Amino acid sequence: MRAARVELTKWPAHPHRCVDGVLLGEDRYGVWIGNPTGTRLDYAGGKLTSSARVFVLPRDAWWHGRHFTDGGWKLDVTTIPRWRGEHATMSDLDLDVLRNDGRAWIEDEDEFAESLRAGTLPAHFAEPARATAAQLLHALQAGDEPFASVGTSWLAQLQEIEHTIVPMPAPKPTAVIVGRPELSDLVSPIAILDNYQSAAERLGVKPEACVFIDDRLENVVGAAALGMYGIHHTSVADTVAILGRVLSPAGMLGQKTSGGDVENGSAGPSSQ
Repeated sequence: MRAARVELTKWPAHPHRCVDGVLLGEDRYGVWIGNPTGTRLDYAGGKLTSSARVFVLPRDAWWHGRHFTDGGWKLDVTTIPRWRGEHATMSDLDLDVLRNDGRAWIEDEDEFAESLRAGTLPAHFAEPARATAAQLLHALQAGDEPFASVGTSWLAQLQEIEHTIVPMPAPKPTAVIVGRPELSDLVSPIAILDNYQSAAERLGVKPEACVFIDDRLENVVGAAALGMYGIHHTSVADTVAILGRVLSPAGMLGQKTSGGDVENGSAGPSSQ
């Protein structure tokens, strides 16, 4: 499985938190990264996860989220992530949205306001950050996806394989494997799945150089366990858009986001 990292800074680039994990795959909601039990939670490496959790990182939104085995969600309002391979970096904006035990709330609003007053955060972050927090609160209260069943499904898949995970680096993908014949007109070169390993061999590539597409999440995560980049197919439009980014000349997750420059906060807010 591909090694991944989520790195949070305090604006603009002061070390804050660095979390190691594995790249599970991608869907319309973002990139999903798993933290198996016992993985690192900080720069020093002294604190480890006590249970599995999954991160979701939308590509062009001002937040990322964590979903826990107790059913809870914690969403951090941040700058838009910048990707270097499977390494995502963003600045924490001191504003969180949480849901647990059926209750959703915004946390640290006073801390966020004080950071703006003190000039620790740029003033033009105020509107998009607050709008994002409000949108996320509504989504959590309404049970919108991925906060209803999608995140839980990714977490369940991680829990099934977490004890077999061996993180590995990832080369740029050169081939695509699909789990359903009706998806075979999306791209070439392509192989139809009968066995993950044999499909890669027919294409003459290693599994870690393959992108795997399927509408069954368990198959996507199974392919990711071999080192493939997994795309959970829910619609042709979403899959084509994700595939285009993954196969772009910038390679995998390393492309610039479409929403603007992360450092100056020029992109608008989004909750999905």
